[in-house]
Amino acid sequence: MSSATTTVRYWSCPASDVPAHDEWLAPFERDTLRRFRAPKRRADWRLGRFTAKRAVAMALAPDAPPPRSIEIRAAASGAPEAWREGRRMPLRMSLSHSAGLAICAVSTPEWRLGCDLERIEPRAPVFERDFFTDREQRWLAPVTSADARAAW
Repeated sequence: MSSATTTVRYWSCPASDVPAHDEWLAPFERDTLRRFRAPKRRADWRLGRFTAKRAVAMALAPDAPPPRSIEIRAAASGAPEAWREGRRMPLRMSLSHSAGLAICAVSTPEWRLGCDLERIEPRAPVFERDFFTDREQRWLAPVTSADARAAW
């Protein structure tokens, strides 16, 4: 990706696309995976890493390295970072997964970006108060149907 023009690439992936084996993981990632005991946590983590590696490969095409040589590490902030041969790659990433689906967005480093996946479902009013700004709550106020509020 050239820094003269910014391109945002993304890849989305269902859990069913993740290989059953772990050969696509870098050694550092395999060590990290071993620490997760809960099967759901392991599956979500693998889905996120697989999706992130595919997004990085698409961003670097046609010069993408094989998946095992790309490491997806968590920065001190928790944000994902792409590494290769012990060096951080000059990419900005955002990664999200929910309900067996993941998405990863990748751009040049000068851009800040984010992506998020959430299952659309009815929520308690306290959710809206906790997560929506006052302005968003005013926009939502006239919507009375629970299904319509969930989709908003």
